[in-house]
Amino acid sequence: MSTRVLAVIAVAGLLSMSVVLSGCGMIAREAAEKTTEKAIENATGADVDIEGETVKIEGEGGSASLGEGAEIPSDFPDDVPVYEGTVKAAITGNDSWTISIETSDDAKTVLDFYTEKLEAEGWTKESSASTPDGGMYSAKKGERSVVVVATGGGGQTQGMTGVSLSVSKGQ
Repeated sequence: MSTRVLAVIAVAGLLSMSVVLSGCGMIAREAAEKTTEKAIENATGADVDIEGETVKIEGEGGSASLGEGAEIPSDFPDDVPVYEGTVKAAITGNDSWTISIETSDDAKTVLDFYTEKLEAEGWTKESSASTPDGGMYSAKKGERSVVVVATGGGGQTQGMTGVSLSVSKGQ
């Protein structure tokens, strides 16, 4: 991403945050959202929609859904389970998907779930690792690969486990 694009996004973000934080009400918040949307759209060429705590971005190469209202893409592979929890981000593009989930379950429970469910769906384990705070699991099926990373405790929300689920084709 170019310096110009980053600068535009940073300025737009600061403008929208200053209006929202100044307590000017719903009209000012909506105006800030629209201003931010247009600034990002002009800098990137993507279609941007900001609604409250959710940002949706659609472009030629893919899409992103970020925030409290993030949604799993409709084309997410059926043979990859999505762990129960709050979806914080979903990004898709060029035969790849990345989902970020937050759950109250511990990292070991999450990784055990993926080990069992992916193998039941015909995925073959490639590797796994664990640490006191989490771990990772990777598997392959045909040309596709999946990587699950679960980390607990010290993430965005204390006591919650962050789960990153990435699926890609041909890599």
